[in-house]
Amino acid sequence: MYLEHIVYSSAFALLVGTVALKLHRTDYSWIIIVFAYAPDMDIALRVGNRIIALLFHTSVPLPFSQIHSQLHTLGALVLVALIISLALSSLGIPLLTGFFYAALAYGAHLFEDALVYNSGYPFLWPLFSGDIGLGVFGTYHRNFFGVADMLVLFLGIVFLLIVIIVRKYA
Repeated sequence: MYLEHIVYSSAFALLVGTVALKLHRTDYSWIIIVFAYAPDMDIALRVGNRIIALLFHTSVPLPFSQIHSQLHTLGALVLVALIISLALSSLGIPLLTGFFYAALAYGAHLFEDALVYNSGYPFLWPLFSGDIGLGVFGTYHRNFFGVADMLVLFLGIVFLLIVIIVRKYA
């Protein structure tokens, strides 16, 4: 899921932001959109490794699929949300608020992957180490220019439009 994460996370962020505005008169939902791809940060490692390979004709042997799987866990959620909240606190965002929104961003990504993939990742590690997934959409295929599944993307856009309407009139 490449393109779908930004669509679903944006819709989720708008919902959270709408509630936050009503309850607290503040909206940090942009944090959810900015950090929605945090569980896929290993992709940056892959790109860096390819650049190293091009420049120096060698690559660093890293177990990318294992790294990717380990980043899709509750343990990684807590650790990364803590790191992000510390960084956001330097921008004046309260530590607990930053942690809350960063955890929501990370969790939204994990939930989106669990919805799409039948047996995805060990999402619940360290509580449970087995691979789980709901696979609500059946078989996932990147059939939209290789960056998205048409059905998953279409339903995400519908969800986003509904949330935009709700936010406008809430």
